[in-house]
Amino acid sequence: MAAMARVLWIVGLTFALAVFSAITIGIVYALFTRHHLNSKGWIMLATNGYIVWLIFWYLRQKIAEKRPVSH
Repeated sequence: MAAMARVLWIVGLTFALAVFSAITIGIVYALFTRHHLNSKGWIMLATNGYIVWLIFWYLRQKIAEKRPVSH
């Protein structure tokens, strides 16, 4: 049961990482095409970048976690 929960965490974190990364890439694309961001854009860029970093860190931690030994 613990292995299934670990797999679900990894799948969920991977999905969240993909979504937040896509949003961050979209904001960076807007920055390069428009050559500026308003204050909301800068806040979204900073917070989404931080969230992507946190999700990536937690995903690496879950993947590196030792698997329980089944008997």
